[in-house]
Amino acid sequence: MGEVQPANERVAREILPFKQPNIRPVPYSGRKCWVSMDTSGVLEWDTVQELIPESYQPMVSKRTAAKPERESGGRSAMALSPTGMGEAVIRNLQSRTGKNLGQWVRLAKRSRLTESKGLRKWLKTEHGLGGTTCSIIADATLRKPGDVRPTEYEMLDTQFKGDKAALRAVYERLIRAVKKLGIDVRVGVRKTQTTFARKHTFAIAKAPTRTRIDLGLRLPGTRPTKRLQSTTAFSDNATHCVALTAPRDVDDQLGKWLKAAYVARG
Repeated sequence: MGEVQPANERVAREILPFKQPNIRPVPYSGRKCWVSMDTSGVLEWDTVQELIPESYQPMVSKRTAAKPERESGGRSAMALSPTGMGEAVIRNLQSRTGKNLGQWVRLAKRSRLTESKGLRKWLKTEHGLGGTTCSIIADATLRKPGDVRPTEYEMLDTQFKGDKAALRAVYERLIRAVKKLGIDVRVGVRKTQTTFARKHTFAIAKAPTRTRIDLGLRLPGTRPTKRLQSTTAFSDNATHCVALTAPRDVDDQLGKWLKAAYVARG
């Protein structure tokens, strides 16, 4: 599926904060708000499980929608809006975890963790929550009144703005290569870099100059080469670095290194 631009900024802002890089609004201006899912790449399947019934309900016949609560799973026949995508996860927190969002936020605040990464890790390791659920709770816990989270489109624009704009084509080629690795890859877009992870981060991409993207790979024990150089620029998340200056640099050799890093961090 090709990349789709958001129908409008409001739609993108409501969907993308929930860390689903390949859930996108489609350019359709009808009565319902449609979104597309690219299932060949990064996807939180626990979120899909929540969203499919929400999308199904408004499309069934009135007779089906009027069936007793025990047959319909207790769901009302209401349209799935972009905001409803996140709300579907929040609404089912109580039944899935035994706590509602407010209770999770109060619990998270008692952890005294003030950074999203650490809080999400704590929620996952200490309470066994899924990635999307952790992100929503962490966001609700740390967000200050009036804060507006930038969309992933905005953060990518920040990464590749001005004289770095030409590197966007290199990044898009890299994303396509990463998507081929497996459906469990998680993409984390930030203002200065993009991370690729399974259980743990296996690669990081950032553009330190206007002429190249540095791709950090975690490949401990791999002998450096002229192209695959040793690095300490990515902290503990990468041991080697490959400079990408053009789309053609995302080649078969790079694909093998990506695959090795992906397999090792599963």
